[in-house]
Amino acid sequence: MKFVELFHFLTLFAIIEFVQSQDKANNSKRKLIFSQLIFRHGARAPQSYISNRMYKNYFKRGAGELTDKGIEESYQLGLYLSKRYVQTGFLNPILVPKEIYAYGINENRCLMTGNLVGAGLFHNKSANSIPIAVPMRTEFTEKMMRHQLFIGELYDPKMIRIKVGYLLYTMLHDLQEKWNCYKGKCFSRSKNGSKSLAPCPREFCPNFNNIKLIYYSSQDWIIHLLLESIGIVNVTVGYDSFPQYNAALALEIYDNDGVPEVEIYYKAGAKSEMINYTKYAKGCNGTSAAERGACPLKAFLRCCDDLQEYYRGYTCHDAKTLTNRIPWTNPNNRRETTRQRRSLRSVGCES
Repeated sequence: MKFVELFHFLTLFAIIEFVQSQDKANNSKRKLIFSQLIFRHGARAPQSYISNRMYKNYFKRGAGELTDKGIEESYQLGLYLSKRYVQTGFLNPILVPKEIYAYGINENRCLMTGNLVGAGLFHNKSANSIPIAVPMRTEFTEKMMRHQLFIGELYDPKMIRIKVGYLLYTMLHDLQEKWNCYKGKCFSRSKNGSKSLAPCPREFCPNFNNIKLIYYSSQDWIIHLLLESIGIVNVTVGYDSFPQYNAALALEIYDNDGVPEVEIYYKAGAKSEMINYTKYAKGCNGTSAAERGACPLKAFLRCCDDLQEYYRGYTCHDAKTLTNRIPWTNPNNRRETTRQRRSLRSVGCES
């Protein structure tokens, strides 16, 4: 009897060892090749005028600016990301500018947060070391991220497309372009306009071949719309709240033995861990890779076709037409139309 029990135990042990060795073998074939991050700025002072002297002393940098806590936690976010991307050898610890592109909305709190995250990301343990400053770019984000979300627009695909559609398109397009350049294949158009994959011209991919990380220092409503767009808002922050300070969304692309796979992570706040939400994303749920926290790149890129703005501003005409359909006979309709027209002006559409 004891011999039979021992035999069963050894058999079970051998099976567990075999499964673990297979998992290790599969993981060894996977290679992270590119990551995109978008995170909210750190804790800030109220944006309105601060009249109370006691609060003025606490918010010493002024209205809307980062607090001491916001500065500390933004730097800690960088240290956290350093463990993921620098200490693993993915990024060069000395900061090679060609490997990382950092964008920030042209607000002090966003630009400061982006710099603090970069300083933590490339933190040098030497006591006498000077913090490394990651170059921040603003010109691109000004074209992508347009003025704040209004109540009710979270559920309106047209307004989502106007607000963050071009940013969404850019992030998804960059995933595809990185993979194409990584494999040396690019899209080309024939004379009849059809697209096909062909070897990349030598001058086409130098930037994407070098880039490993792109991050955006952003605001809560932009991250909320992106979470909604890819289908994970209900399992991350919900519809009745917004991302916390220093919350972060990560889209990572892996080479799994020649097959491109995406993993989607969300960090709920400064003191939270990165959690894999890939299996909940549009296009990924039900795929064979979803159960191990991955998604075929092709499947994920189909997540948001109706929410992307492929050319900046092309959605505005349809949105204006929709607004003009509201009858003006009712005072409530007049107020709603005025509100929507103001919203369209705020995002760069003609009213």
